[in-house]
Amino acid sequence: RAPGNHLPLAKDVHPAVAQTLRRRGITALGIKIDDDHKRYYPQGSLAGQVLGFVNDAGHGVQGIERFHDRALQGREIVVQRARGAWLEDAPPPAVDPESLRGATLTVTLDPGIQRAAEHALAAAVERHAAQRASAAVVEVSTGRVLALANAPTFDPNRFDGDFVRSENFAVSGAIEPGSVFKPLTYALALDAGVTRPDEILDTTSPWRLYSHRIHDTHPRPFVTAREMVKVSSNIAAGKLAQRLGPERMLEGLTALGFGARTGVETSGERAGKRHPPSGMGPVELVTVSYGHGTTATPLQLAAAIGALGNGGVRLRPWIVEEVRDGSGVIRRGQTVPTGQVVSPRAASLALAAMESVTEDGGTGTRARVEGYRVAGKTGTAEKPTPEGYSRTAHYATFVGLAPLPTPDLSIAVLVDEPTQGGRMGGNVAAPVFAEIVAAALPARGHVPDLQAAPAPDPIDRPVPRSPVATAWDPAGWTMPDLSGRSLREALVGLQGTGVSLEIEGTGVVASQTPAPGTPVAPGAAVRLSLALASARSVR
Repeated sequence: RAPGNHLPLAKDVHPAVAQTLRRRGITALGIKIDDDHKRYYPQGSLAGQVLGFVNDAGHGVQGIERFHDRALQGREIVVQRARGAWLEDAPPPAVDPESLRGATLTVTLDPGIQRAAEHALAAAVERHAAQRASAAVVEVSTGRVLALANAPTFDPNRFDGDFVRSENFAVSGAIEPGSVFKPLTYALALDAGVTRPDEILDTTSPWRLYSHRIHDTHPRPFVTAREMVKVSSNIAAGKLAQRLGPERMLEGLTALGFGARTGVETSGERAGKRHPPSGMGPVELVTVSYGHGTTATPLQLAAAIGALGNGGVRLRPWIVEEVRDGSGVIRRGQTVPTGQVVSPRAASLALAAMESVTEDGGTGTRARVEGYRVAGKTGTAEKPTPEGYSRTAHYATFVGLAPLPTPDLSIAVLVDEPTQGGRMGGNVAAPVFAEIVAAALPARGHVPDLQAAPAPDPIDRPVPRSPVATAWDPAGWTMPDLSGRSLREALVGLQGTGVSLEIEGTGVVASQTPAPGTPVAPGAAVRLSLALASARSVR
């Protein structure tokens, strides 16, 4: 080649590889290594849709990267340089490089909870042949977002132009959530004094409402107002909404945050709608009471349900813990109450009704977690199409709080279009909630109550063993033997090691790479293959 031309041998080489090549003297052979800057995401696909990614120019395209692009970019300055009498360059003025660096953002996400949520969602998508699934986990007492999870996941290191896969559906998926709205309708009715928990309501099905017929999936001639939540009666919810009236219903939905973005600091968030575009007539008032005609994202649902676990006070969800630059902390996230939505009494009674959903006779028994009291609500909604509502495509949803009596976590789960193994929220979404709770509560220091009744579980659990122990030596972490361990045990045991986990399958750990006893450095890839503990089928 002509002098000055060069032939690239490799691009986007990892800095560790370049350092090794330099150390081995490759530059002495006439091979040049050019330093460049590239955004690298050491955790791979973990929270990939939340973090987002940058383009070749280093500008944020999606996620937190896009929302905070200006702060993350850093500063550019123009330096004027003087020349002496002989045209020699004078020394440039001193510039502190730290003052030019972009800001450092610390997020509220809990890696263990995020990883557990992503795994539970991926298992649900596979088990039910669904389009995708999402979940939001919010700390009840602060509003801190601990997880925004999606399946399939997305690795920002390997964006291939698929903007659908890189979408954070936990904040952009404004869908009709179905019956998970009923505890909110119940709480608003209690707060307004238009019902009481033991009031008996006529729920003869179908209920003729003008030219419409309202049906219950589990028809009963009568239910109490409290049982309306447990057995998920559309008719009872609609009759309570009639007593509230459209004005109070709209005020309540607005106070709960529906129809407005939460303001969480990541791109793509949608506001959803409080009622159909046509307005809230008498029929729409009834259908909105059980989650039809209105839309919400998983994060909006988690924040709204969280108010019931927080004495009726809704908190604004937030995801950025701290923003820091070279001069120090620019801003810290903080808990922001948006208002007392319902009274503490109404919130407490609604929470009790939600706990009954997970008890025998309720629609959400598969949300139970051994050793803990939980509260929740199932939902199943037909997907809207241009021709009307689909009879075959559904959203399966679940919202819940754990543990009781003082909830720590508010969780919303959405599974989009399950096609096998059931379509109801109680069968499809409730087990996802249970798996997240089972992983999160012990890691957050909640000790299980050994007197609590064991929970039915659609996925086999291993016999409890001693906790996973991970030791450190100069060569790195010593890989423990995870065979036969549940995903929760593995996540807790590896928490804090900084390894990059790749998980496939459902059940308990069947194989692992690297092998037990192998030194593993922080950031190294660890692959776990899970399988069911026995041959019995998953119901």
